[in-house]
Amino acid sequence: MRGGARLAVGLVERIGEETGRLRHTPAGGEAREWTGAIPDHESALKAVAAELAKDGLGLDSPELAAIGHRVVHGAGASPSRPWSTTPCSPRSSG
Repeated sequence: MRGGARLAVGLVERIGEETGRLRHTPAGGEAREWTGAIPDHESALKAVAAELAKDGLGLDSPELAAIGHRVVHGAGASPSRPWSTTPCSPRSSG
């Protein structure tokens, strides 16, 4: 890791949909974007690894110390997946 600096930033969107998108920007470099089929999370991770490798940051690179992951599901409510409005409360300890 270069002094704790961020080496790249990017994201993969629309995994499992007809057309997915990968965006990748290496530190100090030009942003790259790719669209195409990303059928599953394994494919998404392989695509991310390929983009990192283009910048000399293979998954075995000593400079690569961490990869962040955030999952966001933006699907709306449907009869098969209704939203719950029931408030949650802490479990009692006794």
